[in-house]
Amino acid sequence: MTLNIIYIQNYNYNYLLNYIKIGMTEKQIAGAIERFFRINGAEELAFDTVVASGPNSSMPHAVPTDRKIEYGDVITIDMGCKYNGYCSDMTRTK
Repeated sequence: MTLNIIYIQNYNYNYLLNYIKIGMTEKQIAGAIERFFRINGAEELAFDTVVASGPNSSMPHAVPTDRKIEYGDVITIDMGCKYNGYCSDMTRTK
């Protein structure tokens, strides 16, 4: 059972590595994370997704904004989902 949630979590992150482009907003990326989780079997988010770029990336509990990703930005992503009673949690900086 736990392998499924780990698979969904890692699959989402690998998807994001190709999905994120310069000019996208933090909110767009956060929305893509939630859609990806749901399409791939997650019941719901485990917590509110954090996508923080540039100066926002230093704030561990940032709320996604309309800030657009710029060339050279550091992006912090904290995401997780619920699946069969388990919660996942992954934090990555790109």
